[in-house]
Amino acid sequence: MALKVEIDTTPVGLGIQEAYVRVMQYQGNKQVIVCKVAVYASEAARRAGASPVFTEDVKFDYSETTHILAYCYTQLKALPRFKDAIDA
Repeated sequence: MALKVEIDTTPVGLGIQEAYVRVMQYQGNKQVIVCKVAVYASEAARRAGASPVFTEDVKFDYSETTHILAYCYTQLKALPRFKDAIDA
């Protein structure tokens, strides 16, 4: 699972036309999930072993019975910066 999305500005000041966004890990409990998200320059860059352009921890309330990883991606797509993301 992953997402592709255009990112206007990253924390390092770059825009990425077709960023590849992947949940690297998640942890939490029945109320809160924290997803560690890695953003790569592209899917090809990730497959070639490149390091992420940046990573971030994203916190979500959690009270679902759905699979946690699928929930993380659904919640990411609800955030303004990932609203135009497509499944990769």
